[in-house]
Amino acid sequence: MSYARHPRYWEEETRSFVFAVQDTIYRFPVALLTMLSPPLSGIFSIPPPPPNQKAGPPEGTEENPVVIPGVTKKQVDDFLSYFLKAELPLAPIETLDPKRQEEVAHNLLTVGSLWEVQPARESGIKLFESLNLGPIRILGLAREFGLHEWIEKAVLQLIPMVGKLTVDDALALGALTLSILVQAQHQIQLERANIAYTAPTLRPRIQVPLGDCVDHKLCVRSVDQNWWLVVGRKILHPERPIELRDITTLLETTPFPGMSVRCQEHMVRGWKQNWIDEDSIKAAAVKGVTEFFRCLRM
Repeated sequence: MSYARHPRYWEEETRSFVFAVQDTIYRFPVALLTMLSPPLSGIFSIPPPPPNQKAGPPEGTEENPVVIPGVTKKQVDDFLSYFLKAELPLAPIETLDPKRQEEVAHNLLTVGSLWEVQPARESGIKLFESLNLGPIRILGLAREFGLHEWIEKAVLQLIPMVGKLTVDDALALGALTLSILVQAQHQIQLERANIAYTAPTLRPRIQVPLGDCVDHKLCVRSVDQNWWLVVGRKILHPERPIELRDITTLLETTPFPGMSVRCQEHMVRGWKQNWIDEDSIKAAAVKGVTEFFRCLRM
C-alpha cells in the first residue's frame, strides 16, 4: 500500500518514528506516545524479525511504517493538535464553532479511550461538558464511552419528554432504552392519576382524640369534596404539574373548608407515611439504563 506523508506531522529528527493511519504516514517522536499509552507502547516495541528471516526495510520507517488500527486520520490529527499540542499555533478550541468543538471532543474521547490515554479522555469529557448538548446526545455518548455518571441527568430530563420524541429521537435512543423511559413515565402517570382521584381516608373519630373536631363527618366530607380542587388538578396539570414531594407543603398550607385543624394535621401525617416517592420510580429507570449500558460494554 502506498502512503502520503502528513503535511503537518512529518519531522526529520532521527528519533522520530513513522506510523500509518489509513492512507497517511506520520513521522513523529513516539517517546511521549509510548509513555502515555500502554497499547501504543506495545505496538512500537514489537521485536525485530529473527536473523534467519529475510530482512526488509526496518520497521518504523517510511518504507515500512507501523500501522495503527482502529482510528481515523482526523481523530489522530485532533489528538496530536489539541491534546499533545504539537506544531502550534492552532486556533484555540473555544474559538471554534460548536459543531467543530463537539467533533474535537469526540475525537479526543475516542483516541483517549482506544489508546488508554486518560488525560486525553478527560480533555474530551471536559470539552463535551462545556457544550450545550441535549439529553439524547448525552445518553448516546454515555453509552458509547461508558460515561455512566452522565446517565442520571439525561434520563431524568427524558422521562417527561417521552411523548414528544420524534422517530429519529427514538432510533437514537434504541428500543430497550426507550422502553425503560416509557415504562417509567407510564408508572409515574398512573401513580399521579391514582393520587389525584383518590382522596385520603380519615380515620374514624372514635380512634383518635381530634380535639377541635366537633362533627367528624364534616371533616370527612371536606376531604372528599376538596381533594380534587386543592391537590388533584395540580397533580394532573398538563403544563406545570406539581411534584409529588411538594404535596406535603400544599396540604400543610392550604385550608380545607369545614375541616378541623387537628383532622387536617392527621391527614397530612397519613400522607407523609403513605405517599408514593416519584423519585424512586425515576431512580429505577436510571438503574435500568445504566445496567443495560454496562452489559453493552462487557
